[in-house]
Amino acid sequence: MHLADILVRAEGFGSGGDRRIPQLATGTLDTLGFDLDTIQGLMDRIHGDLRDVAARVSGLRSLPLAAALVDDGLQVLDDHRAGGAC
Repeated sequence: MHLADILVRAEGFGSGGDRRIPQLATGTLDTLGFDLDTIQGLMDRIHGDLRDVAARVSGLRSLPLAAALVDDGLQVLDDHRAGGAC
């Protein structure tokens, strides 16, 4: 949960009631057997999965608000990944 909390907060998904991103505990990546390439791969997969969700939700006319929210979230993610402001 610790790493998941950090990753989702760093990408702007979810909130713990503040804008703080927790510090990664020493040894977390070693304990999990992860390196930075693994983390980047996870984030790329999450980004791709969100694109899939957006495509599916946008096809559901009964959920226009949900589609708009997913589209807005993806735009924020794209801006963040491009080095823009969140």
